[in-house]
Amino acid sequence: MRLESIRYTELENTDQKWTLEDLTLGLINVLVGKNATGKSRALKVIHSLAELLRNDRRPSSWPNFDCSYCLGFDEEGKRLDYQLEIAGSGVRRESFRVNGKELLARGDQGEGEIWAEQIDDGKMVRFQTPVNELAAVARQDAIQHPFLAPLAEWARSLRLFYFGSPLGKDLLTVFIQRDAPPPRDDDMQAAVAVFHEASKTFGEEFKNRLIGDMGELGYPLDDISLDAPVSIRLAVPIPGDHRCLVAKESDLKGRTDQHAMSQGMFRALAILIRLAHSRLSHGELCLLIDDIGEGLDFERSTRLIEVLRKWAKETGSQLIMSTNDRFVMNHVPLDEWSVLERDGGRVRALNSRNSNELFEDFRFTGLNNFSFLEMDFMSQRPVKEVALRE
Repeated sequence: MRLESIRYTELENTDQKWTLEDLTLGLINVLVGKNATGKSRALKVIHSLAELLRNDRRPSSWPNFDCSYCLGFDEEGKRLDYQLEIAGSGVRRESFRVNGKELLARGDQGEGEIWAEQIDDGKMVRFQTPVNELAAVARQDAIQHPFLAPLAEWARSLRLFYFGSPLGKDLLTVFIQRDAPPPRDDDMQAAVAVFHEASKTFGEEFKNRLIGDMGELGYPLDDISLDAPVSIRLAVPIPGDHRCLVAKESDLKGRTDQHAMSQGMFRALAILIRLAHSRLSHGELCLLIDDIGEGLDFERSTRLIEVLRKWAKETGSQLIMSTNDRFVMNHVPLDEWSVLERDGGRVRALNSRNSNELFEDFRFTGLNNFSFLEMDFMSQRPVKEVALRE
C-alpha cells in the first residue's frame, strides 16, 4: 500500500498552529526547500501516525495536544482514506473509507459504527472503544474487519531514519541471551541487531548483496561480519560477547570496525542493511530518510541516491527523502520533487502533480534542478495557483 496524500494540522485555534497542506506523494519522493520550511517535520508527522497505528504510542502520550490527520492511500487500485482527530489525550473523531464508502466512524466518546463482514452478509454494527485508543487498532479482526489490515501493515512497514544522526555507530552490542526475540528493524539504532538476524536467516546471500551495494557506493569490501571491536578497549569488564560491525576493506590489510568507520560510511551501511534485508524478505517498506546524503561526499551521495531509487522500483517500496543539498537535488529527477514553502505556520508542497505547468515551464529553461530554488521559480506559478492561497 502506498501513501498518496497527507494533510495535517496541530494546535488549531492557538498561536502555535502548524499545518501541512495536501502533500501528494508518488513511489519516489524528495522533499526540498529552504531551511525551516518543514521538511523534517513533515517526515516526523507521517512517522507519528504510524506509531499510533502500531500502538507504539497512544493519544494519551500527548496530553493537551490537539492534532488532526487526513491521509489517502492506494491499495492495489483501491482508494483508502483515513482521518483521525486527537484532542485532550483522546480521540475526538476517526473515520476510514474504501473507495468513498465509510466503513468505520467513531466520535469523541469512543462510540461508533464499523462494517462487519460476516454479520448478515455484511452490515454496520455499533461498538464502543476507550477514548484513548484508536478504533483502527482496537477493532482489528481479520474475519469481521479485514479492510483494516492494509492500514496496520503500512504502519508496520514504515521506517524513519535521520541520516545526519549516528544511527547506532556509537553503540556496542552485548550478546547474552542467545534465543532473544527478533529485533525491531524500525529502530534507527538497530543496525547490528538487524544484520545479525538477516545473516541467520539468509546467510551468505544477505552478506553478498550488502557487499555489492556498498561497492556501488565506492566502498569496496571483501567481507563484513559481526565481531569484537578492534579499535576500542573496554576499561570495565562487561559480561557477554561484545560485538559490532566489522568490515574488511579491499584496499586495507587490517579490519575496520564500526567505531573506526567514517560517519558517512556507517550511515550508508546502516541504511543498506535494511535494504538488503527487505529485498530478500520480499517486504515492501515505506522508507523515510531525513537529510539524505549528509556526511557523504558528492560522488557517494549521488550513488546512494541511485541505489535507493533502484531498490524502490525493484521492490515497490515507497521512498520519501528530504534534503537541501544541491548535489542531491540535481541528481533526483524533478518529477520526484516536492518543494515545501512556508507562510507562517502554513506549509504547502508544490510538485509536478499539483503544479505541472510550473514544472514544465522550468524544464524548458535548461537549468539544473537546484536553480528551481535558487531562482525562486515558485514565485512564477500561474495566477490560478496564487488564487488558491489567498
